[in-house]
Amino acid sequence: IPWETADPGIEPRLPRPYADAPPLIPHAIVDFLPIRRDSNPCLECHGPDSDDGLVVTVPQSHRVDWRRDPGTVTRLLAGSRWVCTSCHVPQAETPAPVGNGFKSP
Repeated sequence: IPWETADPGIEPRLPRPYADAPPLIPHAIVDFLPIRRDSNPCLECHGPDSDDGLVVTVPQSHRVDWRRDPGTVTRLLAGSRWVCTSCHVPQAETPAPVGNGFKSP
């Protein structure tokens, strides 16, 4: 199944391309976009209450407002982390458009 049409939970997750890289999304996201100010469909499965052992839940670091209150973990996603696709992208096995000699340390 190509990643563009994969249902959640079907495709295996690819490894992160380098240390501390945001995890890639292993399923199609077209049905979950756009993420709006009042609606984030990602949280229906990946929210803090979805810890069923089958899906990756939003990590604690995403529920801390690092600018205003770095010592407090809340139940809500921090505003700066609301738009998941700012960091997380769908996984795909595609050739690099430009040569790259990057080596992870």
